[in-house]
Amino acid sequence: MGKRRYTVDEIDQMQPDLAKRFRELEAENARLKHAVAVLTVDTLILKEVAEENIRGSARKNSLRR
Repeated sequence: MGKRRYTVDEIDQMQPDLAKRFRELEAENARLKHAVAVLTVDTLILKEVAEENIRGSARKNSLRR
C-alpha cells in the first residue's frame, strides 16, 4: 500500500466533489488508525493480565503442596 501524501495544491486542483470526498476518506482513515492502535494496546494489556493470572495460579498451586 502506498504512503503517498497529497499536497494542498494537488487537492485544490481536484474537482470540488473529489477533493471533499478525499478529505473525508483521509479523516476516516485517521480515525480507523487510531481505533486500531487503541485496540492493539488493549489486546496487549489483556494478554499480560492473562499471563500474570496463569503464573499466579501456578505459584499458588505449588505453595499448596
